[in-house]
Amino acid sequence: QKASSPRLYERLATKTRDVVNEAYEIVDVYYGTNRQPSGKGGLDNYYSGKRGDFDLGIVSVSVPRNNRSFGEVNRPDLFKLEFRPDPDRHIMLWDITPLGAPVFYERLRGAINRSDRKEALVYIHGFKNTFDDAARRTAQLAYDLDIDGAPILYSWPSGGTLLSYVKDGNEVNNVRALRDFEDFLQRIVETSGAEKINVIAHSMGNRFLTEALDGIVEKRRSRGDAVAPIFDQVVFAAPDVDRERFADLMGRASGWAGRFTLYTSANDLALELSQRINAYPRAGDAAPPLVMTGLDTIDASAAPADPMGHTYFASGALGDIQAVLWHGLGPDQRCVLQKESTLERLWRFNKNRCDDLAFRTAMFNLRRLGPTEAMTNARQNLDAARADRNTKDIRHWEAVIDQIGEALTRG
Repeated sequence: QKASSPRLYERLATKTRDVVNEAYEIVDVYYGTNRQPSGKGGLDNYYSGKRGDFDLGIVSVSVPRNNRSFGEVNRPDLFKLEFRPDPDRHIMLWDITPLGAPVFYERLRGAINRSDRKEALVYIHGFKNTFDDAARRTAQLAYDLDIDGAPILYSWPSGGTLLSYVKDGNEVNNVRALRDFEDFLQRIVETSGAEKINVIAHSMGNRFLTEALDGIVEKRRSRGDAVAPIFDQVVFAAPDVDRERFADLMGRASGWAGRFTLYTSANDLALELSQRINAYPRAGDAAPPLVMTGLDTIDASAAPADPMGHTYFASGALGDIQAVLWHGLGPDQRCVLQKESTLERLWRFNKNRCDDLAFRTAMFNLRRLGPTEAMTNARQNLDAARADRNTKDIRHWEAVIDQIGEALTRG
């Protein structure tokens, strides 16, 4: 059954993300889920928090071009007298279309083939997420990370509330769900046609990712495949995974991705609670951070974060993730990070090292314009700022030029 908004506009079929309005973009998120349909038919509760058969489909989500901070998933706010969703201001679901496997993978491959960069971003959400929460977050990431290809969501049956933590923990250990996700990820690798597949897992979602990586790698090893990257960039964001188990799985996965990056924080209250419940340290806790060969560990304790300190990856650390996914830059090439002198593969966020906005501008211009034009554009903007005697803009474009130069020199 298909659920649609009556305001869903006809979209062009030539892009994965199509412009239907100057105020917002529609992002088509390709999804796989073990959630059971609720039977209610509404967009915000189409899938329940109960375990069901594996479903595939496309959920269309609008993302405002303006009226939204970088990394924000904004919804109606009663304190602002916002009583209903407005696509000009809020991230909204527009359409959910379940699909059979042959049609789903055909459409996924078609979307990627029509893109210039042929990218796929796979996102696995964490605990306390409904299906619509996860779809909104995936669309936000796809928009802010400028994905040119297809964003792909795996949504497992989280209960969607703080009180469902224990239930969520049982879901991420469900053998059938783990097998379904591994098969889903493997099918994406084999059939999507993507030239670059990046993966981001958050919180409990990392339990699916680490186990799936282990299964995929083990199958390749058993048939004698040489160690080579299956994925481009793999990001473990605030993983709510037993630290020893994570280290064990990562030890076997080393070399099977272009780069593995672990984001941790000492201010993550959700992981602090998880450690108390589970009685063992979590991989995403930075007190102390997990450091090992084959893994870049980022201590994001100083990065801007939500009150729980758990979703910093999608906001405060997102500029750094842009540099990783877009350009494959190592930690020593990203000015927002500072090397921890006592540990070989540990870097910490240091907001005083460089201006975050200038860093993001440099990374964006490098992606959109290429090295030569990005530097030319920055110098032209600096000349204009000097002509206007605009001190703020002068400092900004000087910093942008420095960051472009640093990325190119060390690259």
